[in-house]
Amino acid sequence: MAAIDAGDGAAGALEQFCTLAKSAGGTRAVGDIVQQALNAKGVFVFGELLAEKNVQALKGTEHAGQLRLLEIFAYGTYADYKQEKLPPLTPPQKTKLRQLSLVTLARKAAIVPYDAIGQAVDVTEQRDLEDLVIETVYAGLIAGKMDQMARQFKVSRASGRDVKP
Repeated sequence: MAAIDAGDGAAGALEQFCTLAKSAGGTRAVGDIVQQALNAKGVFVFGELLAEKNVQALKGTEHAGQLRLLEIFAYGTYADYKQEKLPPLTPPQKTKLRQLSLVTLARKAAIVPYDAIGQAVDVTEQRDLEDLVIETVYAGLIAGKMDQMARQFKVSRASGRDVKP
């Protein structure tokens, strides 16, 4: 199976993952496509892939964990992942899920304390937490200002997330 380069735009990459999932033969191939999508740079919405019949067919198979991971990336958080026994995350997946968790926090409050962010994404060091916020801003998922003295992030914009059916 060929890997997909998300460099041609996130929407184009997601569309390619959906096309591959439609034509994939077997649950292992579909599970591999899910992994590629979760690792792809710039892909932060997964609803279309999640809706694919072949992806939903992972339910009840040995690859059901891939489906659950995709659901968590679509509308869950890092805390949800940590509560379940699921396949381990790759470093890019861990970063992406933490970023998506930060988006969820930013959608709920105009001011998000560093402590709330740290607890939600399981990061204790302030520098690592600030790096995560900066990476999430550069990814275009949130906008705002960090107030290091007050240890909080002031949200001016947060991207939408997939919605549970």
